[in-house]
Amino acid sequence: MRPALSTHTRQAGYLLEVPVILVATAIVLALLLPALTGIVRQLVLSLGILIYVGCFYYMLLTPGWQPEQGKGRLPPWRRILSFGLVVTVAMGAFWYTWFG
Repeated sequence: MRPALSTHTRQAGYLLEVPVILVATAIVLALLLPALTGIVRQLVLSLGILIYVGCFYYMLLTPGWQPEQGKGRLPPWRRILSFGLVVTVAMGAFWYTWFG
């Protein structure tokens, strides 16, 4: 008898949800942004930027991490540096969206 869920089967779709979220966000933004004006357009674009920054952070800085591991993904100094980089990119994107 074969087990219902093997380890290999559970890991088959690892990180597949992130590219799907990125593509869905791009499609929604491409459809909505031309129709919107003013502050609503900037708010929707800011939300899209937040989604993209979060997905890129997850894809680039936390690959291979599993909840069962129990220890941190990166050393503390690297976590602080990575978080600072993500905050800098997000602030630059928001600045460009609102004032650029």
